[in-house]
This record gives sequence, structure tokens and C-alpha cells, in this order.
Amino acid sequence: MNNFSIFAFSFKGFINQASILLTSLLIAPLVVSSKDAAAMDVECDVQNDVVCEVSDANSVMSKRANSDEILKRVVELYTRPVIAGNVQRKDSSDTNITLQTGLKRKKSDIAESVQFSDTAEKELYELQVRFADALLRSSTPEKLLAQSAQPEPVTIQWLGSGSFSTLPTLASSQPVPVDEDVAESGISEELRDGAYWMDGVSEVSGNEFRVRIPAKTMNIISVAAENEGLHLGSGIRDESAEKDALGENEVVMPLGISNGFDSRVLKGSINTAQTSSNLRKLFQVNGGRRTGCSGVLVGPKHNLTAGHCVWRWRGANRGNWSTGTLRAGRNGTAWHADASISSNRWYWVPSQYRASVSNPVAGAWDIGMFVTHASRMGEDPDVGGWFGYAYYTSNSDFEYYYKYNRGYPACGLSSPPDNCRQNHMYGDTTGCGIGGYSSSKDPWGIPRRVKHSCDTSGGMSGSPLYEYNSFLGAWVVSAIHTGYDGTGGSTPNYATRITREFANDISWLRSTFP
Repeated sequence: MNNFSIFAFSFKGFINQASILLTSLLIAPLVVSSKDAAAMDVECDVQNDVVCEVSDANSVMSKRANSDEILKRVVELYTRPVIAGNVQRKDSSDTNITLQTGLKRKKSDIAESVQFSDTAEKELYELQVRFADALLRSSTPEKLLAQSAQPEPVTIQWLGSGSFSTLPTLASSQPVPVDEDVAESGISEELRDGAYWMDGVSEVSGNEFRVRIPAKTMNIISVAAENEGLHLGSGIRDESAEKDALGENEVVMPLGISNGFDSRVLKGSINTAQTSSNLRKLFQVNGGRRTGCSGVLVGPKHNLTAGHCVWRWRGANRGNWSTGTLRAGRNGTAWHADASISSNRWYWVPSQYRASVSNPVAGAWDIGMFVTHASRMGEDPDVGGWFGYAYYTSNSDFEYYYKYNRGYPACGLSSPPDNCRQNHMYGDTTGCGIGGYSSSKDPWGIPRRVKHSCDTSGGMSGSPLYEYNSFLGAWVVSAIHTGYDGTGGSTPNYATRITREFANDISWLRSTFP
């Protein structure tokens, strides 16, 4: 980790900071859930099958203290905060600046414009605690702490302050065709070390972080997530979920993108929220005649879309994180639930996507997620759950299942559906054929990007390619539409494939932000 300084804070100071976070994240009053009481092996009287009063408060507090100590130990062993070396404490005026971490620097050696605040430090702690808690829920204290050597830690690197765009999301700003072999060489060696790298930003503070998750640690979480069934989604899981009613204007329309013929149709009814159990789980990002994106719920508050819908890689708002609102199951003036992405949320994209912003290899990493803490759209009864997600180790298995695509075209951009109705959902009447794979592959040899035939246009970036997987017995997302190659051939559209690598990223976000 060249040019970075590892935190050297005292354990006592860490305990004080972490305890505050533990209290807010993990500890309830002495009225606890029956499930928590059972986990702590405490007898109590159940009230309404939801909460129970503990008869022995000292026993509970003792068990909680022991649990806290275990969590703190896992934090210490498995996580490590990192900051850029050229930073200072905000509002420091000393000649020799002492960071709260104990690191001393001469003021002349520190850039005035880069300030490390109390908020950044607290959010670093928060991420450490969240990752440690996810590990504990994915394994056991005995296994995690019984290490003969120091495990390779998850590193959380503070990058500084991010910027958010006040401009609308430009639907036309999509990755362009590139020579994959040349573009892949643009990724730095640091980001090709076999670990998992994610860049995130906290909307509350604007602080950006880069997280490196060792493959061994990721495996603990991803295996537990699969055993728990996080990848299977929720709600109606049988094939009937796609049998939605015909829309008011459900007719085949000419003059589209794929092969010069557009078979997209309006899904559902005009200005009426979607009724299909699948379509209620799809959302629009903002929305306008020349703006917007699409996406899909893969968790209660986990909103999957294209990376360029989360962090802008070109255009007037290049380098900015998006702002606005997600609306699930929208058709025109009606939708089932909404979530602000302008407050109380985290954004995440692969680090390789941002690192390659000047090199269009970004297309192979063009996937991202909004995590909306305050708005859990998937738990809204009118939305009715979320999709699962799946990777296929072979291309033939990936192509085996009939794939659907639905999203929200921006009617003011090129090649929209005929008689396009703004902020309404459209989808192809035929399945998405697959016509090519990128040379950029994940560590298991799965291509990160594919080409497909479903008709799309600007505004549909982030819309899922999804299918009913009869083996899993669930509706799953297997790719995210990202762009158009400009050829008008049989498979002119790009999609980021859900590889094993990206599936693990999703499982990590599901587990870290439950």
C-alpha cells in the first residue's frame, strides 16, 4: 500500500468509538426480541411473539458484554482502516499536527485542502464494525478467532470527499465499443491482485472509501449468503410471476434498434402502477425525456443498476455521484414505493470501474448499487419483495434460460419506442438472444460483459436481464443492460454479466448492510 499510512490508534480509543457504533447498530434495550434472547441463551417471557422481557438483566448484560468483546476482537483481527498519507485533522492549527489516530505530521507536509474529519473517522469505524458483524453472522467466533496467524485484513481506505451531481443523470452517457484486450491492460496491477475491490460513498458526509476484501474473507461471506438463500430473492418465485396483464397499447412497434425492428411494448397500463409481481420489483432512477436510468431490487434496500447510473464517468457531470429518487413499479404518475438516493444511503461500484474512467474498459465493470437505509422498498407490501441473482460458470448454461428485459426509455433520446410514453415501462415481446462475450473475465473465467438482442434505448441502462431458473426455483438477475454499440445488428446491446465475482460483491453488500 504505497503512499498510504496505516492507522495506529490506541485500542482504548478504538473501544470508546466502536462502543458508540455497537450501541446504535447492534444493542437493544432490555426488552429484546425472542430470537435475540434465544441466541444469547436467556430465558424470557414472549410478548406477542415479537419481544420479551428478560428476567435476569445482569445475565443479558454479561452476555452482551461478551458479544461486544468478540466483535471488537474480530474488528481488530479482520479489518484495517487506511488513509491517504497527505491529510490533516480538520481545523487543526498546531505546528505539529497529531491525527486522532496518533500519527504525527509536520503541518508543512500536509495539503491544506485535504482534511480528515471526525465524521470520516466515525464512518471508517462504522464500516469496520459492519464488516466484522457480517463475518460473525457468516461464521462462528471460534472459527474466526482460532487463527494461528494474523488473517489478511479487509482494508478500508478513506479517499477524501466525493462530489454529487446536481445535474440530471444523462441517459445517453454510456460506455462505447472498445478493444477489450487493450482496455483490460489499463487496469492497475494493484486492482488485479485477486482480491475484491469496491468504491463507496456516504451521502450523509460525502466521504469516499475504497474497500479491499481478500478472497478468503469474501468466500466466508458468499458461502454463508448462499446457504442462507440470499441469492434466491423473495416474493412469488414460480413462473407465474411474469404472466402480467396486457397493456393498453400492447402492440408491436416498428423502427427499433435490433435488426431495425422494435418489438418493445408498454408493460401494464398508462399511469397505473405495475401489477405483475416481477415488474413491481423494477425501478426507475429519476426520469425525464433525456435523462434517467432503470434498475432492479435484489434485496430489501439493495438497488442494482449500471455503474454509470451510480457514478458518472463522462459528460457534464463526470466524476460525480448521482442524486435523485428511485420509484419501484412505476408507470407514469403512479408507482408502489420510492426511495431517495439523496439522503441516508451508500453508493457502491467496483473500484476498477472508477479507476478506468479514462479507459472504456469501464464497460466490463459497469455495475453498481444504491443502498438506501431509510427506504426499504423491497419490504413494502405493494412491491412484494426482490429478485434473486445468479451466475453461470459456462456460457451455454447462461444462454440456456429464456431472458427478459424491461426498463424505462427516455422518450427524448434516439430510438425510443414508437408513441413512447415518458416514465412508463417497456419490454421486448421476445427473449434476449446472446451474441458475444468479452475477453475481460473474472478469476473463474466468466466473461464480465455480454451482447444481447433485446430492444433498448437511452434510459434503460441498468435494466436487468432476468429469467426463471428452474433449478433454483427462483427469478434471478443474470445481467445488467449498460449500452448500445451503434451497429444495429442482431445483438447490438451490451450488458454486464453477473459473474461469480459480481455475485459475491452483491452478497457482500447484502450481508454488510442487512
